[in-house]
Amino acid sequence: VRASFIDVGRLFAWGLGSYGALGIGSWVDCFTPTEVWFPDDDAEAQRRQTLVYQVAAGTKHSVALTTKGQVFTWGHGGHGRLGLGQAKVRGQNSYSAEFIPRQVMSLQGLKVTYVAAGEAHSAAVDQLGGLYTWGQGSFGRCGHGVGTDMPSPARVESLSGLSMSQVALGLMHSVTMSVKGQLYTWGKGPATGFDAEDVITTPR
Repeated sequence: VRASFIDVGRLFAWGLGSYGALGIGSWVDCFTPTEVWFPDDDAEAQRRQTLVYQVAAGTKHSVALTTKGQVFTWGHGGHGRLGLGQAKVRGQNSYSAEFIPRQVMSLQGLKVTYVAAGEAHSAAVDQLGGLYTWGQGSFGRCGHGVGTDMPSPARVESLSGLSMSQVALGLMHSVTMSVKGQLYTWGKGPATGFDAEDVITTPR
């Protein structure tokens, strides 16, 4: 088996394709790994411009981090979990499904170093240790002190002054680790490390 640098950073997806969660341009299920192509790539010519450093899979959506620190999302857009903002349809807030990767433009200019995907929310850590979350806000899972949905990434202000290194998201809770190895949790459920009935809206 041989490997070359050109093969580094390629992304493959398989499984349920509902809502475009695989990022391959359709909603079909894939039973074998299928390559995911990004907007700047030329799939027909098999030329890749975007190299993936990390990927996170949620229940119905996915998040990818490139070697340049860019963040792309695709799949189910409900509750703003893709971080692409929202549109108005007949006067109501609306989120669309995305079948191919779309860049989260509100994070452009920040060099992101880590991403995570939960059931209906997402997160990113930048090179300075700032934590950004977006998506479904019920049970305080985004950590902004409110239960409303966040259609675009917003910094978790209660962690300002601290540098985070990683973040992980569950169904109704979130966990982040600082560069010093300290853990902070919020949301609801026993996985927070606090009373299972408590709703924790900011990191503790």
